[in-house]
Amino acid sequence: MNMPLLRDRKAMFFVFIAVIAGTVMDAVVKSLGQEIGTWQLLTMRWFFAILLLLPVLYRRRTISTSIRCKKIYFARAILNCIGSFALFYSLSTVPLAIVVTIMFAEPIFVIPFAILLLNERPSAKDIICGLFGFLAVVYINDTSHSDYSIEALAPIIAATSYALMHVLTKKWGAEENAFSLMFWLAISTFFISAPLSLQEWRPLDINVVSMAFIIAILGSIYSYFMIVGFRYGSVQKASQISYISVPVAFSLGWIFFDEPPTWKMAIGSLFILSTTLVVTTEFKTLKILARKT
Repeated sequence: MNMPLLRDRKAMFFVFIAVIAGTVMDAVVKSLGQEIGTWQLLTMRWFFAILLLLPVLYRRRTISTSIRCKKIYFARAILNCIGSFALFYSLSTVPLAIVVTIMFAEPIFVIPFAILLLNERPSAKDIICGLFGFLAVVYINDTSHSDYSIEALAPIIAATSYALMHVLTKKWGAEENAFSLMFWLAISTFFISAPLSLQEWRPLDINVVSMAFIIAILGSIYSYFMIVGFRYGSVQKASQISYISVPVAFSLGWIFFDEPPTWKMAIGSLFILSTTLVVTTEFKTLKILARKT
């Protein structure tokens, strides 16, 4: 077996692990979000993320001197708080499959920000696919909410916030150390969310603490294997494996949360998957962001 093919298969396997971990994490967040408030859940998630990063920090003692552009750290902190809150809130109020599918359409939300902030010029096909993808997001989101309430808008806000964060990271953080970005994001998100969680804070039991720790572990597994997968082999081939997150989310939602899929959900998901596939294989910025995930 030739080496490029072997590396591509390993990359696809790593992304497979990442996708399973990320989708299961979403399911655990949904379950825990029904027991505690969103800000408390957010605080605990990033507190445990800090604990998991500390051993790496100990080995990289020069992390505090590696900051070159302070504004990217500030921007990432604000956008991550908005995106994480919207994501966690939507997971507790909207069917799991719909949230995962809308978040999968995040590359579509990258396009307008890349045009405005990076002066990129997508092709007409990219723009048309982006518009169809956005309409599919609106369509599938309408299956659970008939009005434009916060529940209906939350997953869209999350996808938009993360898309803007990724574009700004490319614009301002290209020279920043990857671990530095991860560590200070965890620190800043924790200190922003902690005060906001005090009003709704509920006493903790071993079950809540264990689930929050599992969320942090699964999030770390997702980040690590996604980075390794995209750097190890073909980005295009590896990214195609991420499409399994949608059927996995449908299955978990049906089995554990009594959320049976409908024809409208299936049709909307198909449109989102197809338009996202076209956009991610054609649009320059999305290829670069995938390599830097």
